Amino acid sequence: MTDNSDLSAGFRTGDWLVYPARRVIVRDDEEFTPEPKVFDLLETLASRNGDIVSKDELIETLWDNRAMSDEPLDACLYKLRKALGDKRPYRYIETLPRRGYRLKTPVEPLEAIDARDARVSPESEPEPQQSGWLLPALGAAVLAIIIWTVWPGKPPESDTVIGVLPFENLSAMEGNDYLVGGFKEELVNTLHTVPGLSIVNSRLSYDDLETTEVARKLGVSVVLQGSVQRVGENLKISFVMSDGDDGSVMVSELMEGRVESLFELQSELATAVRGHILGEADQEPITRKKPTSFRAYDTYMRGLYAFDRRGTATSLDDAIALFKETIEIDPDFGPAYLKLATSYTLLPTYRSMSMSEASELALSALDRGTAVDPSIDEAASAVRGFFHHMDMDWLSAEVEYRRAVDADIVDPTSLLWYSRMLASVGRLDDSLSVAIRAREMDPTSAMVTGRVAMAYTWIGDYENANELFERANELGAGGQTYLLAYALCLYQRGEIGKSLAVTAGAFEAAGINAEWVAPLFAAFENPELASEALAQLDESAMSGTLPIQVSLVGRVLLGDIESAFGVASRLADEGEIFEMDLLFIPQFKPLREYEGFDGLMSEVGLTDYWQQKQCTWQGRSFACEG
Repeated sequence: MTDNSDLSAGFRTGDWLVYPARRVIVRDDEEFTPEPKVFDLLETLASRNGDIVSKDELIETLWDNRAMSDEPLDACLYKLRKALGDKRPYRYIETLPRRGYRLKTPVEPLEAIDARDARVSPESEPEPQQSGWLLPALGAAVLAIIIWTVWPGKPPESDTVIGVLPFENLSAMEGNDYLVGGFKEELVNTLHTVPGLSIVNSRLSYDDLETTEVARKLGVSVVLQGSVQRVGENLKISFVMSDGDDGSVMVSELMEGRVESLFELQSELATAVRGHILGEADQEPITRKKPTSFRAYDTYMRGLYAFDRRGTATSLDDAIALFKETIEIDPDFGPAYLKLATSYTLLPTYRSMSMSEASELALSALDRGTAVDPSIDEAASAVRGFFHHMDMDWLSAEVEYRRAVDADIVDPTSLLWYSRMLASVGRLDDSLSVAIRAREMDPTSAMVTGRVAMAYTWIGDYENANELFERANELGAGGQTYLLAYALCLYQRGEIGKSLAVTAGAFEAAGINAEWVAPLFAAFENPELASEALAQLDESAMSGTLPIQVSLVGRVLLGDIESAFGVASRLADEGEIFEMDLLFIPQFKPLREYEGFDGLMSEVGLTDYWQQKQCTWQGRSFACEG
């Protein structure tokens, strides 16, 4: 371990020179001054020089062991990685799930470097004949590296990041896509629980790319792909793991069994993957509770297939019916209750159902599910957190969300809901950090990628936002809030015509009158037209065709802060009727400075939340320590 005192004069790690006295980091002609807590985090990790530092140790060191959640630490890690230019696969800072963090690049005090350079000069370099020991030593070192690299079952130097691609359906029988897709998703859920493995779930197959290109695109070190073939009541499951660096096949295996043994085959495959990467271990990976029959599991996977392809109320209704049928077959199978509750939670988005009705259905399903299968309780906290969020019970929502995202099996949806809640209370930087975590798990999800793009937009980072919006568009992202955020990003980048087209298209596609769009954009360019644009907004609002978030954003950007505040004030009567993220974006500063804004924040419970969480405004976002 490197003692802190050794680093006070400065040190090198990777490409960076770090000067604690000046609180700067330098690389070539680049010089950055990280935020104080971010710099403290770098110093703390450097002082351990490659050893693991637990979350508790970091919180004790950086925040004097005050009782707090993980978000401030997560935000610091995100900012430090950004300052160092550290992208997946991470070169500098490594996350070891449930263990802590470590600095991967060696730390060398500048005093030691200077002393070494002083000793090794042209005059003092050894003659070639004096280095006869060097070749044998290098040969031994190379041999050791080769053995360490290719020997089966070697202990990993660090967490292995595995990208799991969709499994191919080789069945001659039609209609088995649900079985293949469900098998892969449950495999991913199980692998997520294995210490020493980090899993990236890809929804795309990348058939036209080499393995090395796929690994780079996903930011992984190992690529796992496979196939499922059903012949009558028999299954053949093959899988191939390839090295992401050179594309070489690490292992290729075939497993066979009966269809009714599908659940056991999935667990067996997870164990095999873990064994090939980490070596054999006594403890089996954590799996979901085993269903009592294949019929129950088969019906459950059909429900998952319908749920994952929800785009209409009909698809979601199909999923609900299948999850109910699963419960009728196996009343003790907890995952079916959990997915049923999640489906109920989403119903107001897809059809005319009140949030209170959805809450009653969802929470009833959770109560029944946790009674028969307590193992789902942590994951169920995400649904509870969602309804606390909708009720603006911010503290309770956070408690539930934290339980869900710290569970053994974490659904990216839980992270997305938590990210939105953090943005709703003004913690935009923390919201971004959580959204990024979701994308690391599920980088090819349109919904997840779109959420990260929106989070970048809210903090005013339009370059990163635009890059991710383009990616989300390729993946098929949509929805009014998403498209409005994209339009705002384009407008801030100066792409006015494209912004107008995206805005108009978002509402025309939904059959909503968009006559207000052209006058609004004309007024953005020529403030003398503001009164005409506001009149058009008023007319559309009275006819009930203008979404409330459009009315709010339009009035703020046109400078009509009084009427914008009137729109925002509806939050006190109706709950979160628009994404409250908007209240804290840079363009809404005039609204935050409006006379009645503080009173509104008190009415919707945010003032109490900020006090309880010890939050302070840090330029563009609330930073909280409680």
